Formats: sequence, structure tokens, C-alpha cells
Amino acid sequence: MNRADIAIVGGGIAGLTAATEAARRGLRVLLFERAERIGGRSISTREGGFTFNLGPHALYDSHFRKALHDFDVPFHGTTPARNRFAERDGKFHRLPITASAVATTRLFGVRDRLDFLQAFTRIMKAKGEYLDELSTTLVSEWLDANVRRPRARAAAESLFRLASYANAPGITSMDAVAAQTMAGTVLYVDNGWQELANGLREAAQRSGAKIRSGARVERVAAADSGYELTLGNGEQVEARSVIVAVEPADAARIVEGPAGGTIERWAKATVPIRAACLDVALAKLPNPRRPWVLSVETPHYFSVHSSYAKLAPAGGGTVSAVRYLAPGEDGMAAEAELEQFVDLIQPGWRDELVYRRFMPALVVASDIPKAASGGMAGRPGPAVPGAPGLFVAGDWVGREGLLADASAASGRAAAGLAAKLLADPASPVRGRVSIPA
Repeated sequence: MNRADIAIVGGGIAGLTAATEAARRGLRVLLFERAERIGGRSISTREGGFTFNLGPHALYDSHFRKALHDFDVPFHGTTPARNRFAERDGKFHRLPITASAVATTRLFGVRDRLDFLQAFTRIMKAKGEYLDELSTTLVSEWLDANVRRPRARAAAESLFRLASYANAPGITSMDAVAAQTMAGTVLYVDNGWQELANGLREAAQRSGAKIRSGARVERVAAADSGYELTLGNGEQVEARSVIVAVEPADAARIVEGPAGGTIERWAKATVPIRAACLDVALAKLPNPRRPWVLSVETPHYFSVHSSYAKLAPAGGGTVSAVRYLAPGEDGMAAEAELEQFVDLIQPGWRDELVYRRFMPALVVASDIPKAASGGMAGRPGPAVPGAPGLFVAGDWVGREGLLADASAASGRAAAGLAAKLLADPASPVRGRVSIPA
């Protein structure tokens, strides 16, 4: 039987980050990923020289980027600082995302500018008790109280949607928007996010972690030595501690006993963030001066990521058009409207089409931070109550960050808690185990 100090289920950002953190602390780590390819939602695909992520991805200056730096994972990218537009009534205006842009955009008038600027200033200065208050404040409630004028409100709501990826102002907690707004500049990553996943894998292995892809974990159960994992091929693995870094429903399915019941309750409370995404590869951009557009009337977003990052052959374009879906919304109906949105921004794009794909219900994150449950601070884990040595990690776990930042933060936190537990002589998880050479 294989043995480890820590077994990790899931090879996405959360699992890879946890594996690297734990291995760097001197623990013997085994990571299992059911897919043949490591990366989870950070996988990229290449078609005819064009690179696509699973929907638009932006690397914030927050928890995930810090983990990449700490683990010596190299990456390169560019901030999309130029030629960003807001669309209303089929017309394009300067995106009001900086003070100078707010002052000069023709998206709204003088009174709208003041209303909009005051609201964003309040968000950017949010801290202490006010930030705590935002955790139980709905986005819609905050907008009602802080943005009076309709055009300013429409612009603010579209930017909040962009920051959180969530089209659910009547559910989402305002602290999630504040966290992303204050997360600093974003990068579009050269060669796609698969480069980041591959770099994390190399960092984990360099630190001593053992990683197995194509290895499905079917069962995690308590045992005398800590936990026993059963793989799809019948193989069993013994570990003093386990970090389950998969989708909440999958975590609930594989963890047995009362702990599994706890995770199942957490899973049933989640409301996934979803988007419909149309990706197209173009041999040439009909209008290269318009690479980035956010609609302020509809939940639509458009980006030529290759205008900022190395993702396409010279002269070509890797394009994503997105509709942020409301909870329960059917994304199948979005394909035609996304095509029309691309028509508006890049007329004639069909004549340059090299490749296309439509994903009607892409899961962006496993759960919306909800005001009703205390926002980001109300998310579960990483520790599973009543199950010493069992942890969860992912974008639905812990009080820090959103999206990939939540995955990285919870992965590192779970690894740190596991390491502390295993170093305690009075730990309820008995006996040190190791992986045979």
C-alpha cells in the first residue's frame, strides 16, 4: 500500500498549490488527478497556432500571483491598459476605469461622473468595519444606496459583474466586488494558463511531491493511521491527512461518514458562477483598434486576449465573447446574441474565421460569495469540522480571494493547517508514514 503524510485529491490550482506548499514544508505528498492532464480550469487548448483558455482568464495581483512568485514559477504577460471600451446603444466610449477615463469618457454626463466617482472611491477605501459590513450587503443593495443616477449605476453594475464574473446582484455579497476591485492590475498570460499549471506542477515535483494524473479517487474514509483512499483501479493509499481539492459535489461524493455529510451540506448551498462563451480564432482582426469591450446594457464582455498576450500567430486574433449567466439561466440561447455582439465590435469577422467553439454553461467558479451566508468570510473550510486531518480547498473555500485567488489561498491554508497538525505530538492523527522509495 502506498503511504503519504498528505494525500491531495485534485490537480487544479488549489491542489497543485497545496501540494507545493506541503512539500516545501518537508512533508511527503501524493497528489491524484483524475484527468490525464493537470490543471483543472486552468487548462489551455491550441488550435492551428491559436491558444484558448477555458474562457477569458486574468491573473490578478493577489493570492495566486503571490504563490507563483513564492514558488518560483515563471510567467509573462501584459496588462490590458489600452483601447478598452464601454458599449451602450451600439456606440463605444472610453471605459471609466481610471480617474482620467471617468473625467473624459462620453459614456455619461458631469453629474453621472461625480456619482460614479464617489461610489468607486468608497469601494477603494473600504476597510475595517465597513469591509466587514460589505460581507452581508447585497450588490444590489449597495448600488441602491450609493449610485443614484441610472447611467452611473449601469456602468458600475457592469464593472462589478466584470470583477466578480457573477451576474447575480441580488445574491452576491459586496465584499467580493471590493476584494477584486482592490486586487490590483491584471495580466493576460502569454501562452495560456496551462503554462501556469505546468509551472506549478514542476514546482511541486521539484519540492518532492509525487503527482499522478489519470488516477481517479473513488473513496476517502477514516482509518487508524488517518485516512484511506481507494482509487478507481482498486489501489489503496494511506495518508495521515487529506486535502480534497475538487468540485464541492465531487468532494461530497467521495468522502465517507459524517465528514462527507458536512461537505454535502456545503455543496448543496453552493450557487455556481457560470458563463456562456464563444471563442473564435481569426486570421486577421477586422478592427484591431477595438480589442476589449464591456457592455453596460447587457451582461456581455468581449476581449481579443492576443492583443495583450502571446496567444495567436502574427496578425491573428484569439477572441472570446462572454455572456455572464444569471443563476439558473440557460446559456444555449446566448450563442446567436454573442455572434451579434462580435458583429458589432469586429464586423466581417466571419470572413477571417479559422476556428470556433461555443461553451453554453462554462463553470467559472463553484460558488458565488453570498451576502445571506456572510460573504467571503462565510465560506466553509479549509478544515472539515469533526474530521481531524481532513481539509477542502478550492474557489469555494476560505475567506480569502475569488476565483483562482481563492483556490491558491485555500490550498496554501489547507497545507499549512495539515503541516501544523502533523507536527503536533498530541495530534489525533497517529504515526508518521512515508512513501516507499
